[in-house]
Amino acid sequence: MVATLDVLRAEVNGLPVVATRTPWAHATVGMLHVHNGYATDPLGLEGVAHLTEHVCVASIARSHDVRIFAKTDSTSTRYLLRVAPDHLPNLAGAVSAMFAPVAHDQRLHDNETNAVIIEMARLADQPQLSVSPAVATSGYPGLDVSLPDTATTESVRALTPADVLAFRRATYHPNRAVLCLVGPNDPRELLDLLAAEMDVREAPVGPAGSASGLAPGYLPTRDWPARDLGGSCALVLGALTAPARSSADLAARHIASELFAGTPGMLDDLAGRLGARSSAFSILVGREHNLLVVGWPPGPAVDDLAAEVAAAIADPEAHRPDADTVAGVRSRVVSRVAFDLQSSEGLAQMLLRHATGTGPWPATDTFETLPDTAVADAAVHLLRSARLWRIADGALAEVEAGR
Repeated sequence: MVATLDVLRAEVNGLPVVATRTPWAHATVGMLHVHNGYATDPLGLEGVAHLTEHVCVASIARSHDVRIFAKTDSTSTRYLLRVAPDHLPNLAGAVSAMFAPVAHDQRLHDNETNAVIIEMARLADQPQLSVSPAVATSGYPGLDVSLPDTATTESVRALTPADVLAFRRATYHPNRAVLCLVGPNDPRELLDLLAAEMDVREAPVGPAGSASGLAPGYLPTRDWPARDLGGSCALVLGALTAPARSSADLAARHIASELFAGTPGMLDDLAGRLGARSSAFSILVGREHNLLVVGWPPGPAVDDLAAEVAAAIADPEAHRPDADTVAGVRSRVVSRVAFDLQSSEGLAQMLLRHATGTGPWPATDTFETLPDTAVADAAVHLLRSARLWRIADGALAEVEAGR
């Protein structure tokens, strides 16, 4: 069913759209990817992309009676809009409203400012989220995977409704976004409604992205201040996935990541045998590479774990996975992907990843037909690229350098 998915691709007033029909679904969703994140905050307006996300959700969800969930990362903001199948005009109107910025009042602004600050405080308590950008900038400079968020409580509180409105007018444009529509409705009906809404609103056309409609890869243009990493993680490992040029490449690195850092993967097994406490794990997503970061807190097994991990990444070929290991992990990945594709949200997310060049085509056969050698090569690439760090006095210090 998914392997023969009938996908309709179109452009509506400059907005690239991917739409498909899922007759079994109980909801219709739109997954909107806007190419603005906290790394694109203008100097002096740190936090404006995140606050803009909150303002859009609060104002548009209420005015169009649509459920909206959103997240801002380093280079993008993603909105998930969900409606009942008989409320398609609400969804079309909400998407169109994203590109038709209007002023919002001070009360809404203050409420969402407080919400952003509370969210920032909660994320600061998750060590992998603060360590991962530090590993990216210290160990792999120039990557397109992720950059530290330089917003502070003070910078967010200093933002005004006029700042948010100006940011939306300057950056929220149809040709700097991608939309995926999934639900039981006819995709053409969705596109017609969206075209009518956006024509009425005459959404502006902003700065062009690449020829594919994607924003250009991010290149740092300023020095990022060092963050105090504290003592939450004593040992940190960062590793780059292999470059991806096709859906097969993306599927191979997906399975390889599970082999490397999944449960139970190589690192999980190694830490468990040595008695190390549970690790904090994150993936910083990029179009060319993903960066996997795993951190372990202080404990009696950390020194032994450091030696074992250093030995593993010093001789990657000795840890090349065999066919049985690949088969076991592949089976788990296929089962999880098949489960995700049974919901409108899961399918929309996979279609969006494919449309933005960060994920494989949403079909289990993409994973099932991969040769074992492709997966094993991707896993060895992870080990070859890995760098091991210790955190001391709030700073990273490399354990094994110059391999």
